[in-house]
Amino acid sequence: MKTPSKTTLKKLPEVWGLLSLIKCEFLKLKRKKIIYIIILSAILFPSATALLLLSRRASDSPAQLYDELYINSIGTGIQFLLPIVISILATILFFTERDNDTFKALRTIPVTSRQLVLTKITVLFLSSTLFALVTHLLSLVLGSIFFSYNESPEYILITIANGIFIACGTLPLIILNVTFSRTYVFSILMTVFYTVLSFFLVALSPFLPKTVFRFVPITSTTLWTAGVLGKIGKLSLEMYEANLRAAIPSTLNISIYMALIGTVSIIIIVKLYERWES
Repeated sequence: MKTPSKTTLKKLPEVWGLLSLIKCEFLKLKRKKIIYIIILSAILFPSATALLLLSRRASDSPAQLYDELYINSIGTGIQFLLPIVISILATILFFTERDNDTFKALRTIPVTSRQLVLTKITVLFLSSTLFALVTHLLSLVLGSIFFSYNESPEYILITIANGIFIACGTLPLIILNVTFSRTYVFSILMTVFYTVLSFFLVALSPFLPKTVFRFVPITSTTLWTAGVLGKIGKLSLEMYEANLRAAIPSTLNISIYMALIGTVSIIIIVKLYERWES
């Protein structure tokens, strides 16, 4: 049997410490009931969409209605509602120490600003993925009960990718919220404006250069999702303007794009956190 190296043994306390911090953050969110709000929000759009689609069972095929339920749950439930939920969650996570003036207490324990930020960002990504998976699971259950099971193997991968991409794309907005906002209401309004603007850009596609869409993370995620669904034959891309179809990013491009956004955002948030502590 291979014995662990000294380097591995040294890293074990760090990993255990990070897991403990993540657990603490989730316990704080549990006390504020935000975890339950996340789950209820994830249930909202699939349930409402399923009820609307029930009226079309006589005209459309059950398999087609299943696909439409999934696509609408992704497009509305995840891509529209999730950024708002994540922004509210981030505001709670990053404002807690500032509002309670606990930075001095944090200095008494061996936890750096970088570790705290990475913990909070990890919680955001886990919560975003949880939201996406709950939405997907409910769509699967409701679609199988009321329509006809038509799950594509790519659906679960698209769902998880949306959860990760939306979390990455919301990080720049989180920087603005924690830098300039002093109230939770302002943070929510800013996020709603950002999300509505992201979807409004799609309607303006005939009048905008395609490069514009590549600089708006939520719009890029929407276009990537449409492109993948089009490739597997679950969505007709003819509904999109030619300019918009040309702006659909590849999986590699959007992965690199989101990784860059996430990395730069985390570095900036660490710097902000260090400034708050001082």
